[in-house]
Amino acid sequence: MKKQNLSQRLRSLLMSRAFRCGGYSALLTALIILLVLAVNHLAAILENRYSLTADFSFNALTVQSETTASVLKSLDKDVHVYYVHTNAGMTSSSLSEDDMRVLLGRYQTASSRLTWSEENIVQNPAFSEQFADLLTGKEITANCLVVRCEETGRVRVLDESDFVSRSYDMNTGSFQVTGYTVEKNLTEALLYVSRTEVPTLQVLTGHGELTTADLAHMTSFLSSNSYDVQRVSAAELNTQYPLLIACPQFDLTQDELELLLHFAQQGGTFLVLSRFSDPAELPRFGELFLYFGLRILPGLCVADAEDKGSYYNDSPAILAPYMQTVPELAKLTQDGRDFLLLTGARAFEILTERDSSIFAESLLKSGSAYLHSAYEESLDKAPDDPEGYFDLAVYARRYYDDNSSSRMIMVGNADLFCEQWMMENTYSPEFLLALLQTLNGENALDLHIVQKNAVRAPLRSASMALPAILSLLLPLLIFVLAVLILVPRRNL
Repeated sequence: MKKQNLSQRLRSLLMSRAFRCGGYSALLTALIILLVLAVNHLAAILENRYSLTADFSFNALTVQSETTASVLKSLDKDVHVYYVHTNAGMTSSSLSEDDMRVLLGRYQTASSRLTWSEENIVQNPAFSEQFADLLTGKEITANCLVVRCEETGRVRVLDESDFVSRSYDMNTGSFQVTGYTVEKNLTEALLYVSRTEVPTLQVLTGHGELTTADLAHMTSFLSSNSYDVQRVSAAELNTQYPLLIACPQFDLTQDELELLLHFAQQGGTFLVLSRFSDPAELPRFGELFLYFGLRILPGLCVADAEDKGSYYNDSPAILAPYMQTVPELAKLTQDGRDFLLLTGARAFEILTERDSSIFAESLLKSGSAYLHSAYEESLDKAPDDPEGYFDLAVYARRYYDDNSSSRMIMVGNADLFCEQWMMENTYSPEFLLALLQTLNGENALDLHIVQKNAVRAPLRSASMALPAILSLLLPLLIFVLAVLILVPRRNL
């Protein structure tokens, strides 16, 4: 009886005039609210899973290039990226945490092989210890990315210096942020950790060359830029990788010379560093250089005091060489990244009478200068000092009948790549990578991904004309329409 009365009361309530007037509306409103919440939740899930967040920034900061899309599509090993932070936000010169999350989300969406997660090193300070045996370069700090491929066992750390690029401002004497390079460096890191083999620089030993300690800054920099560095003898050369000859003090044996010439004939490439104080007369090394149409010039290259732009800080022996507009350096010269310092430079000669199969060109050139004896305390020009414009870095290619070639680059200074101050305050790191890119060719991991601008380009007067006209015409048009509509109705 009670159940029947309850049923009758409910039926009466639903059929009553009061419920029909307000109840249906309330029920419909509740259903709509629930539907909107469900749709919003589903949209959030899809947005996170498929990285559907739109990027309306002027530089499309989180949007991938075609090169990155191609790399992600071809990724054949599982890679995990850890985003390490403190929840304190990033510096103003770098990406925000939200931008980084969106960027990583887009990478993950584009490849089933890539995953990412967040690590707060304040809450989990022991996180970096699991990579202690794998890291060879940078330390894991706040606001960095740790890229790891468990299959290859390689790890790459990207910090804020990898997220932005800086240009040297001669007026302020400091570097200014000009662009974002996080996409380029992250994509190259993915290639580095997932490749079975990575670019390697071989370092020749056995002739009093620069030691491991001497090359520490260069090695650290190369390790953080996807290169392995191996010290080898002349009998252990691999033609797949370039050979660094760093300031030898003693000559080759005849057997070693033949091994190096064979290495060249098989397509091997050379990067030679030579200081003005190094021996100029090492006959068998000299024979190797002549094989590429090159010769070392003895003495210290000293700038003419009148040529103020060719040396640094009133020191004519510290040269600021002119980077040549050649294809190998085009990327640097076009971007204005050509500021180098040679603290004591050796010059080279490109022989005019050389084998017709040799093509050689200058990479760095002095201003007006002279070659002075390295054994004199005074830098004053002596009557017999050669004068002119000297080649301080040269590049030679020797071609063979089967269309293969071997290459040699010689640089007349070692501090350019071995001194920390030079690596931090000039463009010598970019110059070194450009040289290795030239020598490595297809084996290099340097991808041509254009950086994103850090500063919006100023509006030009021509581009501002149309918006200005429209901003004036639109209110006027509304006023005219209002008049046309309201005047006929003024007596209504």
